[in-house]
Amino acid sequence: MKPLFLFLALLGLCSSLDAQFTLSLRGGMGTSSVNVKDQAESVAFSEATAGRATSIGAYGSLIVAPGLSVESGLVSRQYALNISGDGLFDLFGTALPPQYAVDLRMNTLEVPLRIKGSLTLSRVLDVYGRAGVAMNYLRGGDLRVSSESKLNFQQFTSRIDPQQNSLRQWQPSAQAAGGVEIYLNSGANIHLEASYDRQLQPWLRLDNSGAKGSFSTLLFSGGLSIPIGR
Repeated sequence: MKPLFLFLALLGLCSSLDAQFTLSLRGGMGTSSVNVKDQAESVAFSEATAGRATSIGAYGSLIVAPGLSVESGLVSRQYALNISGDGLFDLFGTALPPQYAVDLRMNTLEVPLRIKGSLTLSRVLDVYGRAGVAMNYLRGGDLRVSSESKLNFQQFTSRIDPQQNSLRQWQPSAQAAGGVEIYLNSGANIHLEASYDRQLQPWLRLDNSGAKGSFSTLLFSGGLSIPIGR
């Protein structure tokens, strides 16, 4: 619940100021990959490929000057990674079978704080860019494991408990995005954007050598915003 309290505090502060405030809902889909640190020459997995990432959230944006605004929100995000290999390996307390294939999914709640700059191209169209940081709270995840061995075929799902696995539940990330904003006659606005997010601290143990990794995501999203105030 801590991310929710943080978002509500920022929302209350922004809405109390004498300025135009907008609320928006956005959802997106893309890919997530892993950035490896301290990787040994020989690792337990043979391949780690990008998985599907999703994001959906509510945002509040405060206009502080013409073409400049500050935004925060509460976002539910899922990171995914596909890992395959052959060897004895324990991942988040789960013993992986020989010739394993793992669909790893991690679920977070995110509270971003970003600055947005926009440029008006016409009466109905703006282009914009935004950049900032976010705090991500790890809620948990799951491993969808299968074995490609014909002699020992296995398939199961294992839940990931952050506290039992001593995982860092608060994770900072850096974010950047660019897109277009289309103004409708009803007063609402449509957003179409591409965004990049990279976690700043490694926490995901990837093999028996001590290598760790952090997620990065590339998302394509859309949303609808409604102006509030003057």
